[in-house]
This record gives sequence, C-alpha cells and structure tokens, in this order.
Amino acid sequence: MLGAVTDTTGAPLAGATVTAGGYTAITNDAGFYQFSPLGPASYTDTASAIGYFSSSAGVTVTDGGTTVQNFTLSRNQAVPTPTPPPPVQLQTVNPPVLNDPGTTITTNSFPLTWSAAEVTTGLTGYVIEESTDYINPLFDNADGTNLPGQAGSLWNTGDDTGDTAGWIQNPAYHNSVPDSYEGAAPGPALLAFDPDLTLKNNITIPATVGSARLTFYSRYYNGADDTGNIEISTNGGSTWSSLRILNDSPLPAPADTRVQNEEVDLSAYKGTPFKLRFRFDGGQTFGVPLSVGWWVDDINVDGATWHQVGTAGPTATSFNVTNKAGGHYYYRVRGIYTNNNTTNNSNVQDIVVNPPAQFLSAKSRKVHGGAGTFDVDLPLVGNAGIEPRSGGSGSNFEIVYNFQNPISNCGSVSGASGSVAVGSDGKSCVADVSGLPNAQYSTITLQGVADGTGMFNVSASIGVLAGDTTGNGSVNSSDISQVQGQSGQGVGAGNFREDVTVNGLINSSDISLVQSKSGTALP
Repeated sequence: MLGAVTDTTGAPLAGATVTAGGYTAITNDAGFYQFSPLGPASYTDTASAIGYFSSSAGVTVTDGGTTVQNFTLSRNQAVPTPTPPPPVQLQTVNPPVLNDPGTTITTNSFPLTWSAAEVTTGLTGYVIEESTDYINPLFDNADGTNLPGQAGSLWNTGDDTGDTAGWIQNPAYHNSVPDSYEGAAPGPALLAFDPDLTLKNNITIPATVGSARLTFYSRYYNGADDTGNIEISTNGGSTWSSLRILNDSPLPAPADTRVQNEEVDLSAYKGTPFKLRFRFDGGQTFGVPLSVGWWVDDINVDGATWHQVGTAGPTATSFNVTNKAGGHYYYRVRGIYTNNNTTNNSNVQDIVVNPPAQFLSAKSRKVHGGAGTFDVDLPLVGNAGIEPRSGGSGSNFEIVYNFQNPISNCGSVSGASGSVAVGSDGKSCVADVSGLPNAQYSTITLQGVADGTGMFNVSASIGVLAGDTTGNGSVNSSDISQVQGQSGQGVGAGNFREDVTVNGLINSSDISLVQSKSGTALP
C-alpha cells in the first residue's frame, strides 16, 4: 500500500505519520509513503501530521496487488506547525549494514535486507535510499598484500619525527577481516610521533552527483593531547585542510574490539581532484596510560544522487523494492531516532535489474557502399564485440539496440557524444556516436528507454580496434593475410570485416589500413 499526503493546497506534507494495522510509515519530502510488505487484509489507514486534522480511510490490500490511498489533510489552526530541529548525524552509533541483494536479476521486484543499527533505543525507523549514478573511486579494506609505502599500495606512509616507521597492517582491531591499517604509537618510550597514511594519487568525484562522502571505521583511544587527523589536499599534497579531528576518546581503552564508523561530507570537493591522509599526531605532552595507536579500516569514498524510496519500522530489517524497470540500482539505509537524529548512512549495495526478453541484442552497423549494410554483433554478456572497421576521422559508429516490445522513447546517450532515435522497425533504438577511441573498449548506455511496460537503461560494450579482421583483440600479420586473401572479392556477409575502409570493395586501401594498425591491441 502506498500513496501521498498533501495539504488542501496540494503541497506535500513531509514527515507525516501514516498507520495501518499496527504498521507505521513516514512520508518523505515529496509526501510519499509506502508500506512494504503488508499482508492481504482490510485495514484502517490513518494519516496525521502536527498542525493538521487526521484523516482515515478503510482500505483492502489484496495478495500481489498494489493499493493506493492518498490523503488530504486540513489545517488545524489551534495547533501551530512546529519548526523541526535540524537532524543530528550521530557519530557514536554504528549504522545498519546493508546486505548484498544479488548481482543481476530478471524480475522487477526484490528484497533489501540489513542488520539492525547498533543502538535500537529510541529508534523510530529506517530510511531507504536509491541512486542510479553512484561512483566509488576509492575503497580499501586494508587486506592487500602490498603494505603502505610499497609499490602497488594505494598509500604512502612516513613519520616526520622519525620515531615510527609509519602506518602498518595490524589485525588487532578491524571491521572487515583480517586486517586494518594502524598508526602505531612508539611506546613505552616517551617519544613524539606523527605517522601519516597519505593517498598516493588524486581521486575525483564527478560534479554531477548530488553528494559525496568519506567513510571509514576507526579505533581511537589515546593521550589527552594526541589527535587523529583526517585531512584533504586539492594541490597534490602541498597544503592540507582538516576534515575531522579525533581527540575525545576516554582512557584507558575499553576491553573490547569495537570500531566506530565515521562519515565525512565531501560534497564541497565534487569535481575537484584531491588526496586524503590520516595523520596520528602524538602531541606535545605525555600522559598515563600511554597512547596505544590508531586503527583505520574499510576506507571508502563515494558519490551519488540519492532519493528516498521507502521507510521501514524500528524492528524491520527488510524492505521490498517493487516494479523496477531495467537498470543498475544502488541502495543505502540509515536509522532514524527521536528528534530526527540519524545514524550515518550504511554501506552501499547494488543490483542490476534485467527483465527478460526486453533488450534482445546490440549491433555495430555500417553501410559498405553499394555492397549493403552489415552488422558486427555486440554480445550482451561475456566478451565485448570487436569492431574492426574504420570510424573515419571522427571515429563515428552506429549502435543499434533491439528490443522485444515497441519503443516509444529511446532516452539519451551516455558514455559517448551522440544522439539516438527510434529505428524504422519501431522496436529498436539507433544511436549515432562519435569519438570512440581506437584500441579501447567503450560502453554506450541509453538512459530512459521506454517500451510501454516501464522505463529502463540499457548498455552495449564495443571494442574498437581498426584492422582486427580476425577479431582476436590484436592487429598483426594474420589480419593482413586475411585481407590480402579477400582482395578483389565482392563484399558480403562472410567477408565484410575485411572491408575495413567501408567503401564496398576489398582492395589495397584495406590492406594499407590494416598494415598501418599492425601492433595495436585492445587492453
């Protein structure tokens, strides 16, 4: 059961409470609510909001059906509408952990499940959010074989005081097994220390996403003036700005192995290349007991445009996503407490929805002069199809997407410059793209394809390698020999790959092009 709650002007009421049979849902910013799951039965559905008169309706939920119940609430002038306090993101409570919903499914409905938030006292529910533009330029679980500072590691490390060797791997405290990174304290000697863990290369979060963040798990119990510094640089490491300072942990450390989730907003750095570092500063004084170290695990940077798709009650650990069109979806969840306080956002999990028999095939199509039109197959699974024919000076190609149902809208092209339109058969989309680099794989996605049953995104991957007539991923003597063997022959379905100049003839111009590309290969 789902619906919307609005006032008498039609404006959505965010934060309204909707109850049905002991279940509770909270409306999002658009006034939308959803109960999922809700067993088949008759219910009294009631919507209420502070400053408004409640409204109730009798509804019947059927097995497998979707029941829509909207509410319009009238203003109660005797009760002022409150100004809600700003939400506080609780940095001392670990968030729920979202489970992997699977890889690729052929149905349009699926469950999301999670483990409960660490603290359930005062928990009022969970918010589930979805994205389709998620990007994850950094994730390191500290379990690699290359230690910080070594070739192959993402990190440099050192200590400008010379009192430690820098950050190491250590299994004592971690979120994901077996290891985390530790900025070690050099005790028992009373020495200064300042080990840093610094990202070697810049990473970038696209400016197009709605928000960005850094998350990690941390174990920090140290001296009174010691600090755990999380810092960012946008000039290659010449100068650093503070993102967060950890310095308020009690001493001595508790006798457990718990690690704390930390979430830092990086939205201000979207579109700007940056480096990160973790710097453990031993301070200027020494206390008893001595500092023991700082452990960091599961370092993650991601960005996305998120929107709420549902809420769940405080005891729930699952939510059913229904009626999703084909596409690649990403999800996260967070706990909500009284006074609008929240946990950090959870980890992100993804799933590909690929309803059967909608997207049938993809082809790279070219017209070979008077010889006709011929297609290179671009498989939807497995290895990408290899296009050996020249794209001309603009590296232009035509990608044809074939569907089972008639197409009403082909959406837009991403992954390359170009345009797309419905094909003459009414069941295909024809994308004309340019600038595809030679000797590289490209994925061309149509976003927002509509076929009457829903709206979805589809992708086709193509390996452009001019002259690779044999289709083995490299251009060499075997391709030259193949074209030479067909020279002078008419172009047809069996040898069109040898007409790499796409002029309807196989001759010296094709041989010359293949010879000029000899030695090139796909990665």
